[in-house]
Amino acid sequence: MKFGRPICLFLMIAVADLAFAGSPVLAGDFPAVIKLKDIDGTNGFRLSGARTTHLSGPGGDVNHDGFDDIILSEPGWNTRCCEGAGAAFVVYGRASFPSLVKLERLDRGSGFRLVGSSPEGRAGESVAVGGDLNGDGFADMLVGSPHVATIGRESGAAYLVFGKSSPFRK
Repeated sequence: MKFGRPICLFLMIAVADLAFAGSPVLAGDFPAVIKLKDIDGTNGFRLSGARTTHLSGPGGDVNHDGFDDIILSEPGWNTRCCEGAGAAFVVYGRASFPSLVKLERLDRGSGFRLVGSSPEGRAGESVAVGGDLNGDGFADMLVGSPHVATIGRESGAAYLVFGKSSPFRK
């Protein structure tokens, strides 16, 4: 059994856009061509470690630190218990980023992973971060798992995870 697929995803996100710090970035501030190999942490960053197929963000401040966060997922992620359980990765926004963010190494300061627990449940088939459904001031996250079979074959489920400032426990 494999645990996640260690491939790279190149995603260029302008740091000013992700962090929403300072004045807005104007279209004229970018060159006509940006080579992804030139992303160095000052002009964006690379996320690696999963075959992420779904992305939502930036869309809300999950940990209420003043920066919007992103959530992306790999529905085919394998866990120790289950192949195809799926996973979603929440990456906290911040003022500056390293050139590479490894999704499998997120820690309490950089983000966290939400992992499915059903074989072929495909948690993360759909993901969203945004609204504050419980009114506590923190953006909440929604993770869809279409094949988790909660009430019958392939019935599926959606999980709402409340945002909060304290770290999530294992």
